[in-house]
Amino acid sequence: DKGDLSFLITQGVAQMALHLLPLFQNLVIKCGDKGVIVMARISNAGTSTTSWFNERSNIFKRYVIGKTLTEGEIVVLQHFPAIPIGKEEVISVTGAGDSLVGALCASITRKPDLFRDRAELEGATKVAQEAAVLSLRSIRAISPSLGDVQRAS
Repeated sequence: DKGDLSFLITQGVAQMALHLLPLFQNLVIKCGDKGVIVMARISNAGTSTTSWFNERSNIFKRYVIGKTLTEGEIVVLQHFPAIPIGKEEVISVTGAGDSLVGALCASITRKPDLFRDRAELEGATKVAQEAAVLSLRSIRAISPSLGDVQRAS
């Protein structure tokens, strides 16, 4: 079970993200044990191609694509469910979000157009979530094993 996404509306997550989207091209929202939400404004302009324009909303893959008022631009909202981890495995939640963000930033540094490629975004988010899980299982805020995750990606 990947979880119910009603919290996106009932807690106002989608609405707040939509209001921020004119200010930021890409948003990553950490939702704790509910996973990660990515919202991105993607333009078909520029030198880098994007596969998103060939996609349609897909509830099974947990993403919604909407058109904007700007020609050649779409908005993508995608949910990445949390990696299942037993409560008994969680030693501390301190640093898990920082680990996730740090790993995702490292991926963006290596591939600046990350949000334009669905498969790349999915892979980078999975690595980032694995980094968060390592920190959840560690007595330290940032797991010493994080270097192993980054080398493997």
